[in-house]
Amino acid sequence: MDFLNAFLGILLIILGVYLVRLTEEIKINDEGRFAHKIGVAGIISVMIGVVLIIIELTSFLFF
Repeated sequence: MDFLNAFLGILLIILGVYLVRLTEEIKINDEGRFAHKIGVAGIISVMIGVVLIIIELTSFLFF
């Protein structure tokens, strides 16, 4: 069984959480004008990671 999708999904979720926390830190310190775009990239990264993990789990459980 190839768990590459699950591994990539976990890495994307970790990256997304880091980017969202970085966005919160930037907004607290009132720095940067790209904080919103970094937050959106973090949320999209988490969503893609979750989709990859769901794909891997369904292929593992049902096929």
